[in-house]
Amino acid sequence: MQTHNLGYPRIGSQRELIKSLKAYNAGQICRKDLLLIGKQIRLHNWQLQQHAGLDFIPCNDFSFFDHVLDLCVIVGAIPQRFIDVIQVDKYSELDLLLTMANGKKDSDYPIEAMKKAQWFNTHYHYVVPEFLPNQSFKLSSDKILREYQEAIAAGFNAKPVILGPISFLLLGKENSKGFNRLALIDNLLPVYFELIRQLYDVGARLIQFDEPCLATIIDEQTRKIYLDTYTKIHEKFPDLHVMLASYFDGYDNNLSTALLLPVQTLHVDMVHTQTSLDEIIDSYPHDSSLQLSLGIVDGQNVWKNNLDESLSIITTAIAKLGKERIWLAPSCSLLHVPCDLEAETGGNLVNAVIGKWMAFAKQKIEEVVLLKKLASGNINSSVYKALRENRQVISDKAVSTIIHNPYIKQRVKEISEQDTKRKNTFSIRQDKQHEVLNLSLFPTTTSGYFPVTSSFQADRQLFRKGKLSVWQYNAMLQEEIIQSIYLQEDAGLDVITYGGFEQDYLFEHFCEKLSGISLTTNGWIQSDGNQCIKPPVIYGDVCRLSPIMAHWSALAQSYTVKSIKAIIPGPVTILQNSFVRNDQPISQSCFQIALALRHEITDVESAAIKVIEIDDPALITCQPTKKEQRVKYQQWAGRAFKIACSGVKDETQIHFHFSSPRFHDTTAFIAGLDADVLTIADIPRQDEIIDDFVRLKSVNEIGPGIASTYFQGSITKAEIVKRFRQYQSVIVTHQTWMVFDILKQPSDVEFGIERAMEELVAAAQEIRQSTLQGIF
Repeated sequence: MQTHNLGYPRIGSQRELIKSLKAYNAGQICRKDLLLIGKQIRLHNWQLQQHAGLDFIPCNDFSFFDHVLDLCVIVGAIPQRFIDVIQVDKYSELDLLLTMANGKKDSDYPIEAMKKAQWFNTHYHYVVPEFLPNQSFKLSSDKILREYQEAIAAGFNAKPVILGPISFLLLGKENSKGFNRLALIDNLLPVYFELIRQLYDVGARLIQFDEPCLATIIDEQTRKIYLDTYTKIHEKFPDLHVMLASYFDGYDNNLSTALLLPVQTLHVDMVHTQTSLDEIIDSYPHDSSLQLSLGIVDGQNVWKNNLDESLSIITTAIAKLGKERIWLAPSCSLLHVPCDLEAETGGNLVNAVIGKWMAFAKQKIEEVVLLKKLASGNINSSVYKALRENRQVISDKAVSTIIHNPYIKQRVKEISEQDTKRKNTFSIRQDKQHEVLNLSLFPTTTSGYFPVTSSFQADRQLFRKGKLSVWQYNAMLQEEIIQSIYLQEDAGLDVITYGGFEQDYLFEHFCEKLSGISLTTNGWIQSDGNQCIKPPVIYGDVCRLSPIMAHWSALAQSYTVKSIKAIIPGPVTILQNSFVRNDQPISQSCFQIALALRHEITDVESAAIKVIEIDDPALITCQPTKKEQRVKYQQWAGRAFKIACSGVKDETQIHFHFSSPRFHDTTAFIAGLDADVLTIADIPRQDEIIDDFVRLKSVNEIGPGIASTYFQGSITKAEIVKRFRQYQSVIVTHQTWMVFDILKQPSDVEFGIERAMEELVAAAQEIRQSTLQGIF
């Protein structure tokens, strides 16, 4: 029996990588310094895993930005706009990587960055590869070889980790219509052969290929490509031990394909698969010698492993396959959890009890090693002590009053169908809302949070460190709120958004005020190449103890005669952006959050707020890819959304802002949420989305985001009018809004938010006039 890991957090235990990247981009350190810091992080990670007793240690899991972007550079999948820069500016590989990720803004010839997308159902975002018809590839970097040799030279039993060629193509996008990016596999595969040959020639005999797309829905042609590709790799390198890894879900309908691949070890995410271990092993082809890697420790969440439950699974596998064919590992790369629980000293965890229930990356590696010792019968006093302590922790957690609140559980049970419905239909609500709000045709507003000023960011950090009193901080917060209202009023917006300054930290602010949720001190994870987040920990039953936004909403409304729109985070976004308790279905935690938000929303309404935007992007973006799972998800997630916002009066207008639906059945799901106004992010497919809603004939009011800071530059009245005209022919006039879609980045201030809002208002005035005159 062997132990291994699929990947380790690359940010450094104190976020050294992120801090160093910012210093490098600011010109405060040189490239040599940054490269040295990267090497130190790699060495620290390898030493930590070796010291824990891991048999095989991953290499090439480190990146200065993103592992998918690294592979783009390695195989020469570099968009032409960046190749031109290389030739002119003679960029190093590192600078090329960062330019591809961030773009180039501070020059006479700005270059658009490559797009980012959510990495499956995680908090992480990867850089999306770009492909063209008949694209050629070329091995253009020795990064994987360098890091493997670096690990071997330092005395580590290293296992190169490489994103597989098919998932690499599937995770990209076609930059030209009329071709399928999978058609490029014959061009890409020779580069993989060359890469494998380099590693093989210096002694690598085990390589892990990650094919996470094997855990998604793929067609028969794609399955055939998987078989052909890995057959060719096996024929080319018959002595190579190929470990194929997929994660975040089970193989399901692709299991038979995965079992037929000519690989030596198949990694299964045993935490998230819907297929039982018996079903997996019983599906093995006759006389198969395939080894099985059990992803037995949860790599996406922060809770301690239940050792007894894991041992039961391992024992079953050993009985069926034999100990020599079993590998133990986390379910996925540990990139998705914080580095080390030991860093949580003197922090914000509710108390020390919660910390005893948790395990970060370092502790999860120790759990894998401990499970091997237990399953092998290698039980000395320290191992037995660890098992006893684990059983006690699991037992204490199951009955803890910190976790379990009978009142909240009963309240969830009592949720009725009526709790998920507004008092009247939309047509009745709309008449009342129009009477109360008294808005012009095509009312203007913003969607999203106003970026904070740098001075307020600094003040907030001082407050966090205890260097400003509550009174001082609130006084500055009040001044920022007033200035943001005046800014929008001066621009002429019809509905003023109270979305920011304390609300720029809205998600964290709400989680601080909800019982059953705790913040960590140092629980950082990477959200994309140069950004980290600290997800809250939902450890128990959730409820709201006191109003959160009512006071500040009332204050904001007192400074304007126009209607204030308050922004409140949605229940699914709070859920999905947290580490969620694993002792009950996540739907139950979501319903608890929804009930807490329901009380908050009605309190905000009582503060004379008549427009409330529910900020719940995860409701759409976190839908499962598999249809059966997606249908179930939409049932409970949609129900939670409606529980949260159905307690308001007919006169109160609920807005729901969302980005691109991922699946064709999503538009009907969104329409069924019965929000009064749907505001759509300013995205390339916006016109198609609007057409989908119009065809449904069940959408309420709609607001295309048509002047966005995603443009990173000025947008004119003429451009807005031109874009809006394409929607005029399909959207009912009295049901249409004009929305300035704000991307929450502090740097947006320099791109002229005030001017963009003024252009939006001027465009709205022109469209109103032409509409009344019958020109449109």
